[in-house]
Amino acid sequence: MITLKRDNNNIPLPIVHLGENQVLDGSSAHAESTVISEDNEVVVRLACAEPIFFAIGEDPAAGEDDGIILVGDIVFPLPAGQVVSVYGGVASLTVLG
Repeated sequence: MITLKRDNNNIPLPIVHLGENQVLDGSSAHAESTVISEDNEVVVRLACAEPIFFAIGEDPAAGEDDGIILVGDIVFPLPAGQVVSVYGGVASLTVLG
């Protein structure tokens, strides 16, 4: 059995397994991830150190009209067969499990 660490309020801290990582360089043109899973929805973390635009879909092309991450990261479910596209900077896409 694994014992989870607890915070000062005695609440278990969530532990996440970091899986496959892809660096997406959308500095000069949009960049797409590879398909993470054809069959299952997965949870991913998209992180950046500079503002980037992103889009999700079967063949997205991120641009200035899409969602934006100013700096930091977001965690979201990625539907089966879909990919992430970024534009305007470099981002890291990590599968969480």
